[in-house]
Amino acid sequence: MSWFTTAVGRIQEKAFGTYLDYLASARSVEHYLASKHIRHSDNCAISRITAAPDTVRVAAVQVDFQLAHHPHHFVRRAFEAVERAVEGGAQIILFPEELGTELLGLLPGVERLLTHGLPDPGAQPPEEDEALSDQAAEDVAKGRRRRRHAQRAADGPNPLDVLRFIGPATWRVYDTTFSMLARGFGVYIAAGSANLPDLAGPGAGAAGAGAGGGTRVGRAQGPEPVCNRAYFYDPDGRLLGTHEKIHLIPTEARLGLSRGASLPVFETPWAKMAMPVCMDATYFETFRVASLLGCEVVLLPVADTQEYNFWKALRGIWPRVQESGVYGVMSPMVGRFLGMPATQRASVFAPVDLTAAGDGVVAMAAHPTGSDLVLADLDLAALREYRRKSGPERGLNLDLLRRELPDVYIKAEERWGRRRRVLEPEEG
Repeated sequence: MSWFTTAVGRIQEKAFGTYLDYLASARSVEHYLASKHIRHSDNCAISRITAAPDTVRVAAVQVDFQLAHHPHHFVRRAFEAVERAVEGGAQIILFPEELGTELLGLLPGVERLLTHGLPDPGAQPPEEDEALSDQAAEDVAKGRRRRRHAQRAADGPNPLDVLRFIGPATWRVYDTTFSMLARGFGVYIAAGSANLPDLAGPGAGAAGAGAGGGTRVGRAQGPEPVCNRAYFYDPDGRLLGTHEKIHLIPTEARLGLSRGASLPVFETPWAKMAMPVCMDATYFETFRVASLLGCEVVLLPVADTQEYNFWKALRGIWPRVQESGVYGVMSPMVGRFLGMPATQRASVFAPVDLTAAGDGVVAMAAHPTGSDLVLADLDLAALREYRRKSGPERGLNLDLLRRELPDVYIKAEERWGRRRRVLEPEEG
């Protein structure tokens, strides 16, 4: 590539960055939401909380993924979901994982990029198969399509560079939207997650007792790490803190996302809460640590990229709730996501002994596709009584855990070797 081509590319990039600054300005979002004439609710008024300090109404939003080609498209859908939840009396509203990915729609031509999923920077086109010439024409065509797809993946833009480039615009829209909605309606909003560099400023993850967000396993030098980061806002519109996804799926690791290294705890008037992200719930330790840190409610934004299966859909949060003796609230991203089907049902779970049907389900959306919202009242007095009398921690052998941990994990690391590193590309 000549110096001239490189210079032209940089000028074009700078020009488009200036355009994004204009299109995705905080002022534009503020003016749009001001036109909605938001009516402040009393859902989180001191008088209401004082009257029922042990009951909190939560809403889990089920979002049908749509690329937002203009910031107002994203803001409008967020506004409509929050308005509906507030009208239902919600005091805490949870949005899904990867919500910020909708704002990739601000990039021209992004649909073509995402049709086959994000490029894999480590992908290499397969070698020519000499035997193809002897196979049927259909097999030849399939082989060529596979090679073209792999070549596109290898030659496509580095996803982290794309996320860093659009990150400031995404953050302005995301933060302004949910800060204004939380303040305008007077409610708590767990705003799902976005793949962003740390643009929230120092201390954003240090909210509440035991918080430690903002600390991550990543590169000490070089470009700013990009994390799958969830955000939590209070009724004054302040960012209470963030949670950086601590267990990455292999695709996230291959793309170069960095993982978090702590589990923040968020203080609310009703209870301490945690907000792990999707894959974090696959590992029982996440909920156990949250419970031992005093959390009674775990908010879980998810994006399950698979065809719906009831039992697979329950593999994370449902058993974690039963093991840990907490309430679990799950908000899913559904629809066609990055070239893959995403399915799940917005749900609220409790220990089986606290549910009328004895199945651990407090509320669940009717369908695993399409936008929806579920509401539920969490009876914290009942949960505390359950935990005191028969909760799982009553039989927890702390002497054993103190003696064996963390040595058991150190030995596992030695035993697994490279298997562990699949999820840590920055160490490769």
